[in-house]
Amino acid sequence: MDAPSHLLVMALFAACVGIAGGVLTEDTPPQQARSAAKIFGGLLASGIALGWLLYLFPF
Repeated sequence: MDAPSHLLVMALFAACVGIAGGVLTEDTPPQQARSAAKIFGGLLASGIALGWLLYLFPF
């Protein structure tokens, strides 16, 4: 059986953190969903951007 991809695991982690963060920081369900989506998108985008940055400029 193949191991799951790093991108899939990162997206799953971002989704879990986004949902938990949205529920804990906002009051109403629409606000919670909006906040969770923002956190998810921010984590996913920053992870991909940091990955490309480190790929282009290895240390």
